[in-house]
Amino acid sequence: ADEWIAISRDRRERKSRLIAALTGLAAMNGYLGERAFELRPLLRNRDEAISGAAYGTLVAAHDPFVARKLAKTCAPSNKQGGDAGDPFHCLFVLSDFGGNASAAGEDVIPFLSSENALEQAYGIETLGLIGYREAIPQIEPFLTSSDWRLVYAAVRALGRLQAYESVPAIEKATLDHWLPGLRRFSEIAVLKIIRHQPYDGAGNNYSPRKDFGDYNEVFRDETCNWNAWTYNGRKITFERSPYQPEKEVHLADGKLVAID
Repeated sequence: ADEWIAISRDRRERKSRLIAALTGLAAMNGYLGERAFELRPLLRNRDEAISGAAYGTLVAAHDPFVARKLAKTCAPSNKQGGDAGDPFHCLFVLSDFGGNASAAGEDVIPFLSSENALEQAYGIETLGLIGYREAIPQIEPFLTSSDWRLVYAAVRALGRLQAYESVPAIEKATLDHWLPGLRRFSEIAVLKIIRHQPYDGAGNNYSPRKDFGDYNEVFRDETCNWNAWTYNGRKITFERSPYQPEKEVHLADGKLVAID
């Protein structure tokens, strides 16, 4: 890294060589550490190719100096339905900054008001991962959402934020939740992450920083009988079949789909 940093800071170097050095430093991701500050002056370079390469390197290094600039590019689309698209990628990169992006929390708050539920969920998770405790009062209401993804994101975020004050709200919202995996992660958040008490149940290897935006992990509980469904007192089961991986059961208010 020493040689590449020296090349990057040498104004006599050829442009191509300087950008190559910045590209190499970017490939080191967060391992550049505190030496990232030596590259900050390049952000003011009049050559957009050089300043752009410097910005990319500092983002890869998770330098707090560029966290807010990155966050300001993560605007919610507010498109109802569908996936979150580009905002997801932007928030994923920002969340990887961890506490280095805590100052950017206020720029993520608008995601909580998005009309797209996934954008709301990703915003909630990002606030937890960057350690923005100021958002705790705004995250708590999502615990009572009818969308289980928002409840799950809120539980994860509050756990990451060590929100002791939110424990009663977490327990009340998830104690009898219909989704077993969500109840399990709620226990983990309260016992293992917030209270630092031992937890011996399923999912004990849960890491509060893994699987950003992957809500399918809620269903990866090996102790849960995937085929035990009830609806209005009616027991619903699906037969496993390699020839029909997707099955449907039509109900009065819609349908239940199982994918094997």
